Amino acid sequence: MTIHDHDLNLVGTTDLKADARARHVALRAQGPIHRVRSADGTTSWLVIDYELGRQTPAHPQLSKNPEPSTEQLRASGRHILLAGSGFCGNMLMADPPEHTRLRRLASKAFTRTVIERLAPGVEQLAHELIDAIAPAGIADLVAAFTGPLPMAVMCDLHGVPEQHRDDLQR
Repeated sequence: MTIHDHDLNLVGTTDLKADARARHVALRAQGPIHRVRSADGTTSWLVIDYELGRQTPAHPQLSKNPEPSTEQLRASGRHILLAGSGFCGNMLMADPPEHTRLRRLASKAFTRTVIERLAPGVEQLAHELIDAIAPAGIADLVAAFTGPLPMAVMCDLHGVPEQHRDDLQR
């Protein structure tokens, strides 16, 4: 498999977003995995193949935990949130066996009964969020949909009152 190298300049972020579809089509034509260097010299990997993308998070030679690379990342100007900061040490940033332990605990909150109880409200909120996007015809999906939807579900699960949800999200 050929790995293609790309320099990524994030200075023109608006242009980057505007050209995203065309860039994605061009990258897919070149291959499924791309090494990307940002303007500060940091290297990362872009996987654009669906099946490889599904396999990547579970690959035993890859880590989601930034801790082993902390010094290199800090040297490149990256601010890293690590365990103890309140935002790391979570399932998304953990490798097995810690990921497995946390996932087992989290799965207890998502029983069939809980999911069935939440489903109508989640579906209604999803429709409301989409309906709010539709008139504009364009949206930042993270700000308009993929941010608010899971936050609302988590607030429902934990009983956070409506008037405190914006504070929690901030």
